[in-house]
Amino acid sequence: MSNVLPLPVYPHKPVGGDLELIKKAKANIKTDIRIQLVDAVPGSPGRVLALRERPNFICEHAFIETPNENNVQAALEWIVLGGEDARGTSVTRMLKEILGEGVKQIG
Repeated sequence: MSNVLPLPVYPHKPVGGDLELIKKAKANIKTDIRIQLVDAVPGSPGRVLALRERPNFICEHAFIETPNENNVQAALEWIVLGGEDARGTSVTRMLKEILGEGVKQIG
């Protein structure tokens, strides 16, 4: 049995063309992890997929201004498979943008 990962989507759970893009992109990722799309809210688990709007709360997220199959797939790989990607926005990066470069992550 495969794992199910909640995938928070901002500003709301996708429908129509966005939903189809996500389905196609997910089909191209080599993993048995299934995703369940949910609305992104403060405190959502894991990384957030942000389509056309940046989240209005602090979270790790992949912001896609103009979604297409390639950039949605890259975002899903970062969200589902983990790892680092310079296109992803970390909490530390968000705090640096708000509070300045003096922000440091400590262990």
